[in-house]
Amino acid sequence: MKRILCLVMLFAVIGSTTFLNAQIPRLVYKVIPLTYGFSDNGNRNLPNGKEFNPKDRPTTRGNVFQPIDAYLYDSTVNIDFIDICENVTITITHVVTGMVVYSETVTNTVNVSIDLSGNSSGEYLIEITSDGMLLEGGFIL
Repeated sequence: MKRILCLVMLFAVIGSTTFLNAQIPRLVYKVIPLTYGFSDNGNRNLPNGKEFNPKDRPTTRGNVFQPIDAYLYDSTVNIDFIDICENVTITITHVVTGMVVYSETVTNTVNVSIDLSGNSSGEYLIEITSDGMLLEGGFIL
């Protein structure tokens, strides 16, 4: 009798867990990896104003501070600023056509959401410029 009760309880727990997992929608954010880009003169722009040639860069021994994070959820790009940036220019370009699908300068913001639902699928490039710093990343819509 105890075995039957244990088996019934086991099936009830497994069945309810499977049912709950099937019912809960999963919010899946894709991280858009941002890297420091290059300025017009070919040197790397850093937030502290120092410039150096990428070939002469020192070996990184720790984590590099990333002041801005970008995520993609469905067709919405979310940009989170770790610190409030005064003037930030955000540009999103379709890689194949070269067409700029979004460009805006925002001031004193912590979070920006960009809806790209009206755009065609494909590969996009995001460029974020702030205070002499250029961050670039790519994503597929």
